[in-house]
Amino acid sequence: MSALQVFTSLVIARLLTNWLWSIEKDPDMYALPIHSAMMDLVGQLLLVLCFEIVSLLGGRVEQRA
Repeated sequence: MSALQVFTSLVIARLLTNWLWSIEKDPDMYALPIHSAMMDLVGQLLLVLCFEIVSLLGGRVEQRA
């Protein structure tokens, strides 16, 4: 799963940089906060996906207090 997140990160960074250049914004100033927020979202979605896969395979996923 980590390789998927790294690949996604690189693709998003490339697309975001090109988009920021196209609207004449400096990617050095604008890309990092947007990219960080998007990678937080992707990371959380992959974590949920991992829990769902474990649940479908019959594993028990429990919450500890």
